[in-house]
Amino acid sequence: MNNSETITSKENTKFKEIKSLSENAGIVKNNKILISGKKIILELLRENCVKSMELIVHEDYKETDKELLDCIASYKNKNALIVLSKILFNELDIFRTKSPLLIAALPNLDKWNDKTLAGCTVLLPFQNPVNIGSAIRSAAAMGAGRVVLLKEAANPFHPKSIRASSGTVFKVKLLYGPSLDEIISNTKSYSNLITLDMKGRDLSHFSFPENFILLPGVEGQGLPQKVRNMAISIPMQSGVESLNASVSISIVLWEWKRRIGAK
Repeated sequence: MNNSETITSKENTKFKEIKSLSENAGIVKNNKILISGKKIILELLRENCVKSMELIVHEDYKETDKELLDCIASYKNKNALIVLSKILFNELDIFRTKSPLLIAALPNLDKWNDKTLAGCTVLLPFQNPVNIGSAIRSAAAMGAGRVVLLKEAANPFHPKSIRASSGTVFKVKLLYGPSLDEIISNTKSYSNLITLDMKGRDLSHFSFPENFILLPGVEGQGLPQKVRNMAISIPMQSGVESLNASVSISIVLWEWKRRIGAK
């Protein structure tokens, strides 16, 4: 990939900015995000899901896919193609995709206000970006109406979240909400709040209301005693301590979706 100006130094200001997008602080500071994965990037651009800014390739990059070649040419023509040395590119390509990386504007999220919305509203306090991305992907796949990111939650536009969600963080309705403590201290304000806990009511015997809010606990910590009386649990074989947080969400949403389809 020939270009008149290839970034080769780690001290380059532009490279430092891009590298900072791999962490939440850099994302917030620059109001930009970094997206990886050829399939994800092309799909997002095709569907106009993101406000793209720049495309990154390395100096030796070769491509045969016509759609991606046209994409690279387009960014080059508008002076929005960043070319890095292969060593620097590999530092940014943390998932080893070996394909271009996309810089896009950080999406703005609306505040969650209406607590009586139809269907399923998923509240997420997960602090691991992979769990956030996986849970959002499951919510989108199972038809949850919206996902609310609580104050404790990891950034849904962290590179690991985007990757784990396979890009669905840009396609599902995301809102920002209050803290987990605020919800727990004021549960009466939230109609049909359902929580997840190992000692809750057996999911197989639980009847989902038409409209409800689903709240899992923070990874490892679970939920306070105060809201465990609202909890449902996933039946498991004895000897298994617990399920991964995002896996639990997926199972509950799948069961809800299955029952809706059976009606």
